[in-house]
Amino acid sequence: MTTEFAGNYQGPLYAPHPDIKRNKMNSKQLQELKANYASLIVDGMDMRTLETFAMEMVEENMKDWDEDDVKQEILEYYGEETWNDMNDFSTESGQYSISDLEATAPDYGVGK
Repeated sequence: MTTEFAGNYQGPLYAPHPDIKRNKMNSKQLQELKANYASLIVDGMDMRTLETFAMEMVEENMKDWDEDDVKQEILEYYGEETWNDMNDFSTESGQYSISDLEATAPDYGVGK
C-alpha cells in the first residue's frame, strides 16, 4: 500500500520544504538576540561569579594599555588623590609610601 500526497513534495514530513528558506536576522534583531543571551548568562551568575567576570573583562580591556594610559584613565575618573594612593609604591621612581618604609625600618624603640 502506498500513500500519495497532494502536490509534488516528496521529502519527509518532518523536514521543512527545501524551497522555504529561513531569513537571516537584520542587525537590530541580532543585537536584540545578543542582549537577551547576555542577560540570560548574567541572570545565571551569583554575585561572586559576576564580580570575577567583571574584573576579567576590565583587565582584558586594559591589556594593551601602558602606564600613561592607566594614569590618564585613573586621573580622569577618580582624580589625582586616587592616582597617588594607587601609585604610592614605585621602586623604579624611588618613591615609597611611609607605611612601606615603616614596615621595613629597624625598631630602635622610639615611636613604635
